[in-house]
Amino acid sequence: MSLTRATPDGTVIYYYALFGLVAMMSAEFAALSVVDLQPNLSGLGARRCVGGLSKTASLAGIFVGSWLVSFASMAVAIGYVRLVVGVDFGGREGLCLLGGAASALAATGLGLFVGTLPVKGGKASKSGILTGFATTCALFAGLYGEPAMALADDVAHACPAECWFNPVKLICDMFNRLYFFEDLGPFAVRAGALVLMALLFVAAATLIFGRSRYEHL
Repeated sequence: MSLTRATPDGTVIYYYALFGLVAMMSAEFAALSVVDLQPNLSGLGARRCVGGLSKTASLAGIFVGSWLVSFASMAVAIGYVRLVVGVDFGGREGLCLLGGAASALAATGLGLFVGTLPVKGGKASKSGILTGFATTCALFAGLYGEPAMALADDVAHACPAECWFNPVKLICDMFNRLYFFEDLGPFAVRAGALVLMALLFVAAATLIFGRSRYEHL
């Protein structure tokens, strides 16, 4: 008698955590595009600022375009792991792509938010923030070997809320629930949490960017 659809496999969990890191690293697509939208950071941004397109419309275009690129990256990663590496998805490849779309949505929202933060350094600082955030989150998702997996389990047991606020861990758990359990409810809840996370990031980015003012161009 088995309590799960498949036998627990550390290799599978590793690749699911890797999906989370890939998704969060793709947040740079949105963040660097937002930098090019800011007139005090780029000449392109200055030209856009004097144009007729509103800030909200510009952010919306960046969000959609960056999400498509991020989702394409996730689809390539999922396809490679399934077809080349040979990791089994339990016959739920289509739902894996749906999870990849939700993951890319959260990453794009994060990138949009970081891109609008008023920090010095331009693209280098925004890229550094996202890289540090993604790799740190990946540590607590168990990506870096068995010691990291043990650490991730200990943190999850001590502070269950961390699993919901750490996007890499949330993505990893979402794919785990899809692979190991018949019930799609836990998968849907975590995919919904990623979508909600994206909406919160987008709302914050829109608020910050909409209130930005510049002394000169």
